Amino acid sequence: AMMEDGQAHAHIAFNDISNVMIGLLHASPSATIIGNSIHDIADSQFSQHCMYVGGENMTIASNIVRNFRYSGIKCYFYTGSLVTGRDLGRVTLTGNIVDGGAGKAWSATTTYGLDDYLYKSSRLQRCIVAGTSGGVEPTWTTATGTTVVDGGVTWKCLGTQKLGESSGFELNGPSDAVHYTNGMVVTGNMIARMNGYGIGLVYKMHGAKVQGNDVRDCGGAGILVHSLVTGSHFDVSRNTLVRVGTIDGHGIQLSATALTECDVKDNMLDAVPAAGGSGVQSNIYAANCAGLRIIGNRMIGAAGAQALTVSACTAVVVQRNLSD
Repeated sequence: AMMEDGQAHAHIAFNDISNVMIGLLHASPSATIIGNSIHDIADSQFSQHCMYVGGENMTIASNIVRNFRYSGIKCYFYTGSLVTGRDLGRVTLTGNIVDGGAGKAWSATTTYGLDDYLYKSSRLQRCIVAGTSGGVEPTWTTATGTTVVDGGVTWKCLGTQKLGESSGFELNGPSDAVHYTNGMVVTGNMIARMNGYGIGLVYKMHGAKVQGNDVRDCGGAGILVHSLVTGSHFDVSRNTLVRVGTIDGHGIQLSATALTECDVKDNMLDAVPAAGGSGVQSNIYAANCAGLRIIGNRMIGAAGAQALTVSACTAVVVQRNLSD
């Protein structure tokens, strides 16, 4: 719907974008993306994102992103023209609302609005004509792109895809051997109803602050940090995570080969399930950290879940945590 490439200092604000394959595709430095509403990016056979942005020194703030197939906001870094070893600049995500969406239940003689969704016959069905459903449930179509009339409602089959298949925020550092990112700030955002993880920071990042976010109802980890840079420092603090890891994943998951320091402080984790696809799950899971401080967290886990798992870490401090 909106594509901008190579324009530095762009200001993209207060747009309403819906019913397209990609809501916003932007690749330039020093951009401000603020106050946009991007929704219903699900009517596609491709795995697409609501907002797919690249560059450095960007601010992404106060956007509302909902009802999408893959990722809500994905940040990537193009490094082809950069000097070897360059430390890419800061990206700040603050005050955004990301909701992957959920299907409703079908009921007879019920009003459905445009862009309501159902899961029927193992397919995602989208309302393209609003109205009142019939007195008898229709025979649902399974052929992608075809429609079925249900009283005054028309449903379109979108195939086997799900809403929110991947992640709320996916922040990817460079995957090459010579570049890395620094100064990622993720603060004060709300993320809900993802089949994958809520917030993910992966690949080559020298550091990030993930603070004061509300993440709930996610199939994967609430917050995932996976760094490949020695000397990195991550601050994961004052976040609220509710009903995360319901398919597979931990509440807060730090898993890396070179994650030097990490502070996990004053987070509240509620109802992380006891087990997922990879076995017993933990409210907080950390591996391969050299300088790990887990302080002042409250963990209200489901019966059988681990409060805390630490593996192959050194210089660990665990203080004033509460598990009940």
